[in-house]
Amino acid sequence: MGQYAYFALVGQWDTVKNPFTVVRTGGEHDEVFSTRLRWEQTDLLQRTDSMRGYDDVVPISEKEGKRFETIQAKRVEEEERSWKNRSYFAIVSRSDTVDNPYTVVRSGGEYDQFFGVRLTWLRTDLLYRIDSGREYYDAVPISAEDGKRFEAIQAKRVEEELRRQAES
Repeated sequence: MGQYAYFALVGQWDTVKNPFTVVRTGGEHDEVFSTRLRWEQTDLLQRTDSMRGYDDVVPISEKEGKRFETIQAKRVEEEERSWKNRSYFAIVSRSDTVDNPYTVVRSGGEYDQFFGVRLTWLRTDLLYRIDSGREYYDAVPISAEDGKRFEAIQAKRVEEELRRQAES
């Protein structure tokens, strides 16, 4: 048996065989197999907020954990193919800029998605809520390249927050 314990994080639309993501524990810190196709530090197992992206934590074998690496690689490949077929919007408030938005939402697929602090695209109805006056943000059209650039911005934000938490 390896040094790690693996856990499938399963949400409403996921299965253990095709989970939201996989986290492994047993090292210096918990790690998630990210969309950058590498194991990266995460706090997903400690999160309690309702928007964390999953409902259940299911122990899985190391073999299943490794199999998820292949699943994630296929997801990333599919993502790259569909990237240009969507519309992207910078979601900004008075204190945000289009270059550094609150978040980015994309539409044009099966459902709208936003790029969240879990560094993945998650379902959202934010554009609908903005259009119906329920949110006080603006949705500014941006290019697919700017949407892609936001992934790096969000990753840096998450990294800085994890560093702050580790220091306190």
